[in-house]
Amino acid sequence: MGGTKARLIQISGASTAKPRGHVVFVHGLCGSSHSWWSARGSELHESWPGWLSTDIADLGVWVADYPASPLWWVRAPGIRLEHRAATILQLVAARDLGSAPLVFICHSLGGLVVKKAMQLATTSTNPAAGAIAAATRGVVFLGTPHLGSDWAELTKSQMGRLVGSDAVVDLRTDNEELAKLHAWYSEFSGSRGIRHLVAYEVKPIKLLWQQLPLICPTDTSAPNLPAATYLPVEADHVNLSKPARFDPCTTAVSAFVDDCIMRPAAPSGEHQYLEIINQWATSAGLDDWDQRASQTLRACQPMMTPSLRDTWRELLAYLAAIEWPGGCPALEEAMSNFAAVLTDLLAEFDQHATAVTRGEAEMLLIPRWYDTEPFALETLRAWEESTRLINDLTLELTRAANLVCDVVRRGLDWSFRAGEPPLSVSELDWRYAARYREGECYPGLARFRVERLGRA
Repeated sequence: MGGTKARLIQISGASTAKPRGHVVFVHGLCGSSHSWWSARGSELHESWPGWLSTDIADLGVWVADYPASPLWWVRAPGIRLEHRAATILQLVAARDLGSAPLVFICHSLGGLVVKKAMQLATTSTNPAAGAIAAATRGVVFLGTPHLGSDWAELTKSQMGRLVGSDAVVDLRTDNEELAKLHAWYSEFSGSRGIRHLVAYEVKPIKLLWQQLPLICPTDTSAPNLPAATYLPVEADHVNLSKPARFDPCTTAVSAFVDDCIMRPAAPSGEHQYLEIINQWATSAGLDDWDQRASQTLRACQPMMTPSLRDTWRELLAYLAAIEWPGGCPALEEAMSNFAAVLTDLLAEFDQHATAVTRGEAEMLLIPRWYDTEPFALETLRAWEESTRLINDLTLELTRAANLVCDVVRRGLDWSFRAGEPPLSVSELDWRYAARYREGECYPGLARFRVERLGRA
């Protein structure tokens, strides 16, 4: 559980004269700087703090360690929330972390510690401490019991009073100070424009053969916070702070930090871009992409519902009519790329599609036209070429849609489909999340016919 003294460990940024921003990881109850951010006890440089320093250049990454045992006789008994907050504030102020944009990533109790530290910073006479509150751009809460946790109620029992530390007592749901702190912090963060990513557990902790109740359910982990994005995570409370390298939670937090610290000024026409993106996402059916787009991926006989073809055509007409603001060329290029692929996919499909009725449903499909003529090898090859091209254009459309999503997250809205896996298509048991390589895009149909076999 670490040592009895609080400390701040630097992971990255030492070689940079002036980092563009800082991130501080603050662990929770039972945690320590090494045990709480890696599922396998890896060194900090090989766990979540180290990954973040790799994902974002010129970033100062720090890990706080402080006494936080649930047992009263372990690690500095008698320390309450305010003392822990004052310690963390002193550590980050002493390193002058308020001199650049700042983001905190907090697990469980660590979130309460940071909120209290913000409150102390606003009343501190130390300029370096006051700068911490002014520099904070965002906070990631991982399973933080803002209003207390039912688990802490165990301290009301006779056994609980004997073993529960003051850190656990602070987390009881009848602690009025937590409600007051949350009300203050909500108003403070709203007035300062601080953004939040609230991740919460959806799995219970397993103890032997039993599943224990959620330590921090959504009603305590995700109360109404200003400028907040909520992210359910497929993990229990303990493993919420120990995601895999490319877990949706890891990538969402990296995108959040990058947006808080590194993002330049909003592009001209940002509001119009966001309206376009929302309309595109709805019309393209991103939430149901696999079921929609996979219809034309069938190797034996590509097909499509008439309603889907009409939706695709309406989307193309909408994109063609847009008067782009010109403030985000990368998005305009990505959307043009998507429209070019969809245009060629529909043209190739419509060239051979035939309407049929299956049961009570009408479908459009590519018939096996080589069966309706005297057999000729050339006819069979032409059919195979057409169906394979439709399959490959379906994969290319998925690449193009993923590119649009990536560009939106990088330049407009980091939270767009945050935590969602890349769009994918499937056939039978085969699933493919098609994505472009760096710098790759749709080259037009003529070149695509030649280059498609080399696509990732």
